[in-house]
Formats: sequence, structure tokens, C-alpha cells
Amino acid sequence: MHSISFDIRKFLISRVGIRFFSIILTILLSLVVAGTLTEFCVGSKTHRRSEFINAFISRNSDSDLYSGIVTNGTTNNGISNMSSSTPNGGINKPGGHINGGFEMRDVGHSASRHDPRHRVSGSASHGLKILGSDEDPVHRRSSSTVNADGEASHQSEVKSKLPNGDYTDDLPSFYPFRKSVTGRNWLAGPYSRLEERDDPMRRHEKPQDETAHLSKWQRLLLAFSLPHNAGKILSVKAVPGSIGCLHGIRVLSMGWVILGHVIIFGAATNFKNRADIYSQIETLLFQVIINAPLSVDTFFFMSGLLTAYLFLKECGKTEKVTLKQGIMYYVHRYWRLTPPLLIWMMIVATLVQYVGEGRPGWSDYASAQPCRDSWWVNMLYIQNLYIEKSGCMGETWYLANDMQFYMLAPLVMIPWVYKQRILGHIMAALLLSIHLASNAWLVYEYNFDILRNNEGGDYSNKLYFRPWARVGPFAIGLVVGYILYKTKCKVHLNKYVVALGWILAIGIMFTVTLITYDENKDLTSDPSGWPVAGKTVYEMLSRPMWAVMLGWIVIACATGYGGFINSILSWEGFLPLSRLTYCAYLIHLTIIGYEFIGAESTYLYTVTNLIYRFFGFYVMSYAVAFLLAVGVEAPMLGLEKVLLSR
Repeated sequence: MHSISFDIRKFLISRVGIRFFSIILTILLSLVVAGTLTEFCVGSKTHRRSEFINAFISRNSDSDLYSGIVTNGTTNNGISNMSSSTPNGGINKPGGHINGGFEMRDVGHSASRHDPRHRVSGSASHGLKILGSDEDPVHRRSSSTVNADGEASHQSEVKSKLPNGDYTDDLPSFYPFRKSVTGRNWLAGPYSRLEERDDPMRRHEKPQDETAHLSKWQRLLLAFSLPHNAGKILSVKAVPGSIGCLHGIRVLSMGWVILGHVIIFGAATNFKNRADIYSQIETLLFQVIINAPLSVDTFFFMSGLLTAYLFLKECGKTEKVTLKQGIMYYVHRYWRLTPPLLIWMMIVATLVQYVGEGRPGWSDYASAQPCRDSWWVNMLYIQNLYIEKSGCMGETWYLANDMQFYMLAPLVMIPWVYKQRILGHIMAALLLSIHLASNAWLVYEYNFDILRNNEGGDYSNKLYFRPWARVGPFAIGLVVGYILYKTKCKVHLNKYVVALGWILAIGIMFTVTLITYDENKDLTSDPSGWPVAGKTVYEMLSRPMWAVMLGWIVIACATGYGGFINSILSWEGFLPLSRLTYCAYLIHLTIIGYEFIGAESTYLYTVTNLIYRFFGFYVMSYAVAFLLAVGVEAPMLGLEKVLLSR
């Protein structure tokens, strides 16, 4: 009877599961087609233009490019650097004076990289005026005004165009230094401070909803529009309220994840000269690859930072947490993560096994059975606790940890909202203490080492996947998010403190990533490695110290002390890739596995070959991620916006 029941269950899983996935896929494709037709029929043409055409116009216009951008100037001498075709008398040349022409005048708002809605108005005797982002970016309008002498004059209004494609007075994100713009002065330099009103915390103002004139059903369909979603994903326009450097950190960390997995898969399955890889482990530079797991701690840190920053930003205004906010806090997170995970898991459970059919070992690696048996474990985000049932998409252990940390975060953040600062700090310290204590005990008890045979247990299952051993960076991220919120990203530090902060951060970064060279330099001759005490200290402190280093980088970049590092991390080209990182994480192991598992030929490990394959996997992961994002993730977020009205 039991065998009959099992056969029926297997039949239902195989047949009904595939049919159910086919139905879901058909519905999604139908909605995408309907949404795309809605976009072209009744959708917002303004949106499509702002994302595609406007970016082209702003980069190819011969006039007014960079208008409104003043570099290394102050209101005392009127120095400006503009490439507008307006009369010379209206614009000061370097070394000019305010009385000679263009004068920046504070109108109660600041123009900064933080708030594209803020404007700076310039006035001069010739009536030149730089406008914000609400006017027509292509055409000029004429109107009458009264100049300083009380006489009527002709005024030309020019729309500001920036090199990042935005028609706004927002400073482009790739500018080498942060500049604050007020009526008092312009600051430029590697450690320039933000002015009082250059405040990223004021960027909560919602942009104008271009679909407000549409019916609810039309907006629901528009959420599935390919042009609409592709425009949002590929746009290089930062979302108001975002911290620019996080985009670069996120994209670079994803590259580190892929690089580490390329080495792991290649060494385990497909590199013919594995002995050369083991010899490389003894080199200093290879420690960067060995410590690639720190990239996951980077994601935990950023998750904690954004969780606290956005939660406090929303609830801090009223200094209370309503029931609706509490419910939506959890609903949004589950809605954000689950649809892409569910669809990709269904693909893994039904289709992936047939892609590499016939390749030796592929049927075992891409077996659909684990996902058919334990899909519910992934849906509940408990695969890091239910290890024996976590065979479906093993990389999702990270999502389980992240979800569990997110569920616990209000224990830290709610006291902060209600001005119980000490209690919130104690709760954050408690989470960090759990991390330190669990790592210390587990490593000391089992002599764990990430590279060597472990005595008495599996390093991954008992330590690496477990939430209590990984919560430290998330807790530090919560504290950093709280600092950014409380200081409104305006931290005034002298140059010595800034220099010391960067020296310590760089020192921590190199120490954490390279100190393992001391343990691995004699791996073949002395496989025992560090003594237990050394391993314990490293496992206990390495991840929290890494998060502290990241905390300084984010605070420095967000408050104007980031210099060229902030310019690199905030580069606008990172934005589209940053939006695709979650889907790329879900997908990348399947792509790497397909190349290495069961391949007909083996590969020779060389640095050149490693770089070649790394970039190939990186590009392929993000290319497939784009399809998953534009077809699933973006539509689901659009539905949330329409249905739940966050």
C-alpha cells in the first residue's frame, strides 16, 4: 500500500507539477503580451521617453550640456564651467565675478546627487535662468521678467541636461567628488562635506505617477509591459533615497561570489591540473579567492543597513509603528523575494534536467527530485535549518538566513523608533554576541577549517549555513543604517579622522582577506594549519571586522568623504546590474554547473582561462537574470505597487 501511495504521489508530482508550471508560464507570457500592448496603446509615453529617448538627447545635444554644473567655484567669485550656447555676458568665465554675469541664488532647495527634485535657480542681468526637471528638455520658452534695474527684459529658460541622462539639476553620480550646492558656497574635494540642506533623508518625496490617469486594470496590465519593465531595469537614473555606493558594492560582491564558485566547481569537476590549483592556494594573491565567502557577508551587511535605514525613514517621522506598517514590512519582503525564487525553482524542477541530458553526471546534479520533494522548505525560507531537506537550489541558504534576520530586525529597530536608543543598541549587541559566541564554540569544539578536513562535523552544515553563526554582519549593518538615519548623512569630520578611518578600513580589508596566507603557505607540508585558538579567533572576528570596514566605506561615501572611491562605487553603470543581482544570484550556479558538470572535455587551469570563464559566467548570469527580472521580478513589484499601494 505504501508503494502504491508513493507511485501515485510521484505520478502527481511529475505530471501535475509540469502541467502546473506550464499553466503558470502561459499565464505569465499572456500577461506580458497584454501588458506590452497596453504600454503601446494607453501606457505612459512620457515614461518611455524619459528612459530611452531623453538619455540619448542629453548625451548628443550640442547646447546646454552640463548647464547648471559649477566646478571648483564659489559665490564670491562666480567661477563656473558651463558649455551652454547662451551669450557670454550671461555666464562667468573662470576668474570672473558675480557682477559680471551668472549668479547662483539659493531658492530654498539644494541641487545634489541625492534629490533630483531639488533645484537651483540662477539669475543675471541678462535674465538667464536654469530650471529644474519639470519643463520641456528640448524646447525653450520665452517670457517677460523684470531685471535688477526694474526694466522689462527678455528671459530665456533653459532646461538643465546632465550626462547621466536625467533632465534635472541633480549632480551626475560619476562626478569625481561629492559637491554640495547652496546659495552660500560650492564645495569640491575628496573630503567635501554635505551642506545642511543637501540632505538625502529629504528624498522621500514620491515622483509623479505617470500612470495615475489610467484605470486600475490598465495599471495592472502595464506592470507586465516589457518596454516599461526593461526601461526601469536598464535605467541609469538612481531611485530617490538610494545610497549610490551600495550599487557598486553589490555588483562587485556578486562578481566575487561567481569567481569563488568557478574555482570550487572547476577544481572539483573539470580542471585537469588540480594539483596546480592546490599549489596556488599557498600563494598570497589566491587568498582573495579563498575568502570569497566574505562576499556573502557583504550582502548580509547591506541587507541590515537598508532594512534599518528604510524602516526608520518610514516610521521615524511619526515615532511609532502602526499595525499596517508592521504587516507590510513582512509582506513586502516575502513578495519581493519569492516570485523569482518560485519561478526559477519550477524551471529547475521541470526543465533544467533536460537541458544537459546525456552528459555524464548532469542527471544527478540537475535532478528535479529534491525540488519536487522539498519545494515547501524553500517557500518557508527554512532550508538553512532543515539541512536534510535543502537539496533544492542549495545556494538559497543565503535567502533563508536573510529572511530570518529580516524577521528579527524589528526587535532592534522598534526601540529606536520609540526613542529607546539604549534598548535598541543592547538588542543589536545581543545579535552580535550570538554570532561571536556561536563561532567561537563551534570552531573550538570541532576544529573547523574551511579548507581542511574537519574533525567531527561538516563545516558548512554546522557553521557556514546557520543563522546564529552569520548574523553578525547583519547586526552591524543595522547599526550603520541607524547612524545614517540619525545623522541625516551629515557627519562633520576633520581630515585627520577621515584619513585614520580610511587607513583602518583598508588595513582591515587586507588583513581579513590575506591573513589566511599564514595558514595556507605550507598547506602541502603542514596540512594541520593554525592551532585551534587561531582558527577560533579568525572565524569569530573576520566577518564582523569585514562588516565594520564596509560600514566605514558606506558612511564615508554617503557623507561626502568617499573621494574617488565613492565615484567608482557610485558609477551609474552599476545601477542596471545592481537591480539584476538578486536574479543573477539565483541563476549563476545552474549556469556554472552546466558548463563544468559532465563536460565532454576538461580544461587546463591557468589565470587566463580562469578570467575568460569568469567573465563568461558573469555575463551569462546577468543576461539570463535580465529575462527573469523583466518577466517576473519587475511585474510582481509593479503589482505590489498597484494592489498594496505602499
